[in-house]
Amino acid sequence: MSSEATVVKTEVKKNVNRSPRHPSINLEDAIDRTTMIYRSAWDGPVGIAAACEIIGLSYSGSTGKRTVSALLQFGLLESTGRGAERTVKLTERALNVVTDEDGITDERNRAIRECALMPTSYRTAWDRWGPRLPTDDRVMAPTLIRDGFNPNSTADFLRDFRATVEFAALDKSVAVSPLSEDKTGDNADDRVPGSMEGLAEDVRDLSQQSEAHTPPRSSRSSFRELTIPLRGGEMAILSVPIPMTRHNYNKLSSWLAWAEDTLVVEEELEEE
Repeated sequence: MSSEATVVKTEVKKNVNRSPRHPSINLEDAIDRTTMIYRSAWDGPVGIAAACEIIGLSYSGSTGKRTVSALLQFGLLESTGRGAERTVKLTERALNVVTDEDGITDERNRAIRECALMPTSYRTAWDRWGPRLPTDDRVMAPTLIRDGFNPNSTADFLRDFRATVEFAALDKSVAVSPLSEDKTGDNADDRVPGSMEGLAEDVRDLSQQSEAHTPPRSSRSSFRELTIPLRGGEMAILSVPIPMTRHNYNKLSSWLAWAEDTLVVEEELEEE
């Protein structure tokens, strides 16, 4: 009898659908927690267990780990190490937010907009529905379910996503990347990225900038696709002109470095 019960329990567990990774809290709440960590540890590193205690949660429970994971996903914290030895510290983006509680600087507002779209799930939802979100969650829920969301978690996800969009005023502003901003300044190429708005648009803008420094197309070699093996059996395909000028090579390297925050996903905290 106990054997049959075990089999049933195992089958039920296998059928549970775990939603794609997304923050367990909205951005405003995440910034509140980050501010608490800043007031306790300033901009220095703090152990993961201590960080949970600072925000009033326990590292031994799943809530504390999910909350810290949300801060990492929003780009408010960065981490080093693994397991109980892991430490976190505020990012430069987070410092721009928590040190300007009155919200009077452009840096703070820009950082908040960036944070709002740092989680992959939020970026996907914004690219799909923003800036005019459907007013009825039932319009969006079927799409989320097809994307792998547990039907029982769509309401919570959309509640936090809507709250984040409203807090960051994404629906009232047009976020632009540094490559699509006004490039008339003398130091346009040296500007720090302003937002994660549209990698595809950034690629086009980067191409336009490069053309001003490269010979006519007729004098260049044809494009080649370089296949780059990645861990886990994945592959990256990069289409580049061979050979390319040193200037264009530096441009490509700089763009990849700039896009790191968008392309790289923080390792999720292990949950017990």
